[in-house]
Amino acid sequence: MNLSKGITGTVAESKSASTNPLVNELQHEAEQILQQVRERFPHYRESLEGTTIRLSGRLTSSAGNACPKRKQIGLSIPIFSLKENREEYRNTVLHELAHIIAGPKVQSHGKEWRDIFIELGGNGKRTHQMRARGRHHRHMIQCEQCGTDIEVSTRMKNSIAKGRRDYIHIDCGGILVFREENSLEKVSASSEENPADDWFSQLSKKLQQGTLFRFFGSE
Repeated sequence: MNLSKGITGTVAESKSASTNPLVNELQHEAEQILQQVRERFPHYRESLEGTTIRLSGRLTSSAGNACPKRKQIGLSIPIFSLKENREEYRNTVLHELAHIIAGPKVQSHGKEWRDIFIELGGNGKRTHQMRARGRHHRHMIQCEQCGTDIEVSTRMKNSIAKGRRDYIHIDCGGILVFREENSLEKVSASSEENPADDWFSQLSKKLQQGTLFRFFGSE
C-alpha cells in the first residue's frame, strides 16, 4: 500500500528536500508516520486534516515544534541529521502530532496532550537529551582584564568575535574577548597529557560558567 496516498496537499515539502537526500528521506518518513496515525486512529483524522510538516535547519535545541492553531509541525535537521538520533525521530513526530490533535486550547504538555502522545505510541516525555550537529563544538574566550578563560558555545563565540554584543565578566567587570589562540584544541591537547587533572579542571570551570558573565547590547 502506498502510504503517501491520500495526503497530497496535507504535508508541505521542505524547500531543500529536492536537493538534499537526507532531508528528502526525513520528510518522507514523517509523511509515512502521519499517514499511519491517520489510518490507525480514525477518530483523530479530522483533527489532523490540513496538517503540514517541514524540516528546519534553524531548530538546533528543539527536536521539533508544533503550532496547533495553524496545524504546522517543524522537525530539526541539525538534530536528526546525526545517525545517533534517528531512533528518536518517530517519537518526536508523534510528540508533535499529539500537540496538533490536542489543539490550541489544551495545556502544551499537560495530561490531555500526554495521554494522546502515549496513545499514538510515544514515550510521553516532554524533553529530549539529543545533541545537534555542530552543537558539540567548544571555544575558549578570555577576560581582557583578569585573563580568566571561559568555555562557550559556537553561537556565543561568533557573537563575541563579530562584536555583536559586549559580554562583561561579572567577577572583575572586564570585557570578554575571543582570540584564535584560545581555541579548545590546546585544551584538548593538554587533557591528553594529564586527563585526570583536566577532568577536574573542566568540571569546575563548567560549574562556574553560569555566573561568570552577562551581556549588554543587542544584535
